[in-house]
Amino acid sequence: MQRQSKYENEQHSLAESLSAAQRKVTDERKRVTELGTQLKTAKTQVEESRRELNDYKEKASRILQVRTSVGNIWKS
Repeated sequence: MQRQSKYENEQHSLAESLSAAQRKVTDERKRVTELGTQLKTAKTQVEESRRELNDYKEKASRILQVRTSVGNIWKS
């Protein structure tokens, strides 16, 4: 009888440990999913910023070209 009680206690302890481990795995999976979403969002924002920077550079280049052309016209 004592042996059976010992095994039942051990089984109960193992079941609790398994449940805790499963909860931890579930929590970690959720965290990985959230971090994946954050990563995708950050990548999208970086790409948008790159596009904006390239647009800005193109506009600045055009402005400088016009400025140079106008300056050359005035010098003539």
